[in-house]
Amino acid sequence: MIPVLAAYESIELDEIIPLFFFITLSIGYFALRRWKEGKELIKTLKEMATLDPLTTLFNRRKIETELARSIKYSERFKQALSIVIIDIDHFKQVNDKHGHDIGDVVLIEFSNLLTLHCRDTDIVGRWGGEEFIIVAPQTNIFETYDLAERIRSHVEKHLFPEVNSITCSLGIAAYRADHQIEDTIRRADKALYQAKNEGRNKVQTFEEEE
Repeated sequence: MIPVLAAYESIELDEIIPLFFFITLSIGYFALRRWKEGKELIKTLKEMATLDPLTTLFNRRKIETELARSIKYSERFKQALSIVIIDIDHFKQVNDKHGHDIGDVVLIEFSNLLTLHCRDTDIVGRWGGEEFIIVAPQTNIFETYDLAERIRSHVEKHLFPEVNSITCSLGIAAYRADHQIEDTIRRADKALYQAKNEGRNKVQTFEEEE
């Protein structure tokens, strides 16, 4: 008899079956771990592509995507849509006086305030630097003004780490069906700079015909 076959003859069936199941479970366990790790990696990559790394708000690219989607919804269902662009007043002085680390803390705290005092339907993002943006679906210019004023008031009253009080200026524009996305953003920007030129810590709408 071949020696190898003779060796296998001594192995009982009740020894082989548990070993088979152990190997199968081990392979399944490691496959499941790899699948979960791959899923987490995909989730992380998606977050990196859509979230601002400092504040964890939507980044500019994601906001532009959400704004385009909101505009399509607004046009299809004839719903109001407004945007708010927000700028932290004299933020450069915060960095110059307290350093960029404290400036980052202020940006994070400011972002948390925006999230806290916006509605679930609002889309909040970091527009760039110390500028932030809110897309307010199904919200007319008057309702958006109330939202912006509420945010301005809460920011003014809030005590920020190290710097204590800061203020912000806010510009509002309502979307018009005959305008492009860029037109709405530009009008909100004009309203923001009007607020800053009028002394800051102010909400300003821009509704004049162009």
